[in-house]
Amino acid sequence: MRIPSKGRPTSAISHRLEAAEDETKRAVPKMFDTVHQLSGLPELCRVAREAHIRFMESTSDETSEMESELVSMIGDLWHGRRSVGNMTSGGTESNFNAMRAALRLSGRRTGSVVLPNTMHRSVLKAIDWLGLKAILVPVDEHAQAPPDRIREAVRKDTIALVATCATNPYGTIDPIEEMGRLAEEKGIYLHVDAAFGGLYCPWVERLGRPVRRFDFRVKGVRSIASDPHKAGYGVYPAGCIVYRDEETMKAASFNTEGIPLAYKSGHTTDPGLLGDRPAVGIAVAWSVFNYLGAEGYLRYADICERSKDGFVRALTQVPGLEPVAESQTNLLAVMSKRFDLAPIKKKLKETGWSFGGSNGAPRTYQSNILIVFAAANEGKYEPFLDDLRALAR
Repeated sequence: MRIPSKGRPTSAISHRLEAAEDETKRAVPKMFDTVHQLSGLPELCRVAREAHIRFMESTSDETSEMESELVSMIGDLWHGRRSVGNMTSGGTESNFNAMRAALRLSGRRTGSVVLPNTMHRSVLKAIDWLGLKAILVPVDEHAQAPPDRIREAVRKDTIALVATCATNPYGTIDPIEEMGRLAEEKGIYLHVDAAFGGLYCPWVERLGRPVRRFDFRVKGVRSIASDPHKAGYGVYPAGCIVYRDEETMKAASFNTEGIPLAYKSGHTTDPGLLGDRPAVGIAVAWSVFNYLGAEGYLRYADICERSKDGFVRALTQVPGLEPVAESQTNLLAVMSKRFDLAPIKKKLKETGWSFGGSNGAPRTYQSNILIVFAAANEGKYEPFLDDLRALAR
């Protein structure tokens, strides 16, 4: 295809954009997923849209103060006394940064990283691209990583452990406190990929519900990554990585001193993979954080938890269906040991339901339906379960 010799009318462009737009954004879906949460929250969507329009041509240099405030707010949520960090394009970049810090702090040129096999592929990508070796620890049938298996997997060349707070699609939290003690004992790095749970679990804990600790209260944790474009109700791209201290962040950063004209702004370090970073994700996240405040996030978390409670109670009355594991987050995987879920998932999507999941081995936890509990989904779980019940006969 060549660039048009003459510009096309705006009507033609709008028509093509509409055709390419995700179906779940054009028509109101029966259920929203983690990507399109703002679609069901009109007022919050307006706040996000204003910030997006204002900063769509800007770089992060223009939102540096907002970025600092965001990192400070998130670090405070995670009980970081001396924490520092930066906004990123998402969990993938954040996880790359963490693995770079782990490698540099180890003093090695290579080494191994121990992690449960429910880890997000972006961590495995970072390990591979940095020339490291991934040692995957199999989880049990409830998608939980046994701490003793993690300990047994550590080798002499192990430089880091990686844990997840809200595994996708299971919603489980790895044994981070046990991993933290192991990291301290072995003198190795512990990174927590909390892309989903990092901006959800703190509010659940404030609601008085039990949640495994994943943050800087666990002494062995050196860095935590989370995505405002998920449970923070922001827009893509918006990730964040927070380090325990300045030394750890410095190890993850690229030093630009001595490079001619590296930055007009005079920066001497580049904290992530990107150079000029887009400001949109930062501006929207800052606006949403300040618009909702703690009260708003607590309200949303309460909606999600009550929806999950009701869904799980009703699910236990459906023969052949069960949760993969007890979830302390807003993700829940539904499985069946009685029948194959693949044709059921196909029929549900044909009738308009939007959801995620995995298509692994039938009749195991690897084949499941992912239920995302978000404020925008309130009131939609009962009819979804009705349709699921009707098909699971």
